Amino acid sequence: MKGENTQTLIGQCSAFFQRNNYTLNRINKYKLLWRHGIVPFMEAKGLETYNPSVGAMFIDTCHCHGTVRPQEREKIRSVQVLDDMLLTGSIRKRCCTPVRHRLDGELRREMEKLIQHLTSLRRSATTIGDYRLAAIHAFVSFLQYNIIEQSEEWQRILSIKAMRTERKALNYLSQEGIRLLLRQPDVTTMQGRRRLAILSLMYDTGARVQEIADLTVEFVRIESEPYTIRLFGKGRKARVVPMVKEQVDHLRQYMEENRLDSSDMFGTPLFFNNRHEKLTREGVAYILKIYADMARKVNPSLIQDRLSCHSIRHSKAMYLLQASVNLVYIRDILGHVSIQTTDLYARADSKAKREALEKAYADLNPGVKSDCAWERDKNLLEWLKSLNH
Repeated sequence: MKGENTQTLIGQCSAFFQRNNYTLNRINKYKLLWRHGIVPFMEAKGLETYNPSVGAMFIDTCHCHGTVRPQEREKIRSVQVLDDMLLTGSIRKRCCTPVRHRLDGELRREMEKLIQHLTSLRRSATTIGDYRLAAIHAFVSFLQYNIIEQSEEWQRILSIKAMRTERKALNYLSQEGIRLLLRQPDVTTMQGRRRLAILSLMYDTGARVQEIADLTVEFVRIESEPYTIRLFGKGRKARVVPMVKEQVDHLRQYMEENRLDSSDMFGTPLFFNNRHEKLTREGVAYILKIYADMARKVNPSLIQDRLSCHSIRHSKAMYLLQASVNLVYIRDILGHVSIQTTDLYARADSKAKREALEKAYADLNPGVKSDCAWERDKNLLEWLKSLNH
């Protein structure tokens, strides 16, 4: 059976993923599985080329004893991806088979019990019922086009409305709070400068934490003005966000120290951990928590008890709004699809509301005359009265 060099095969798989618009996170996940799974195994066995028998040997050697854990299952799936590419030149998507049988008998009764349970949850303040109801609505929307004879049943299920839950107020920092937070990293160390670059970039661009984690060197343009960065949001929708010179100084210093400013590093993650792997959402949240705790000890009134990475994004949006930036521009910077999503910042801006009320205020309250100091001075009053005599 014809074999193939392992690194060449991995490169072909990565190229296939990119052509078919797989997410960067998923591509890096497969690369990590191959690098720590099949590659060391082949090196230990002295194998130079890969073929399906090598993958079968890897699975039998490493994962045939006892229950297969989730991580081992992912490694087995990554071997199957290599087999697909070697044998067919393409990769077969592996997903759950859709349910296509009729909802009758026991399954239908169980569905009705679940709907009744969801209805009873409407008296609760939790949102877990809404999540389950949304999943069922999506499933039933599919069924109403495939099992038309039960349309009445599907409409009854779709008519169940979501619960009304309390809308939480936006959690964001003031300008003084952001300034205090960014003062905490120790810039005399490489680690401190790296963490400052992460936090300041997250604030300056208003990026989601996953967008920061997914950044690679090729999406940063800081060679000359205008300085920009390309972010990929939900659904892999790209947007270009401008950066200010002060932020670029931090980022350029970090990239030079880590040798990320050369052209051969374009595909490298912009921020990585101690193992030189792509930084995760949890890693960014951990960095924020460290310096939020430090800043809270300095001034507890400026840093909330619960501060998330998304709070930094909210802080940037509120600052832009208070600086009278048009909502359309704020929408584009944040990567919102609809301006209605961005409008929530306008509704949450208590400072703008207070200023508007003060501007439109008219004093309609009746005046209350206050006693003058001389009216309470008995000696002075008696002396004034004596002047009439």
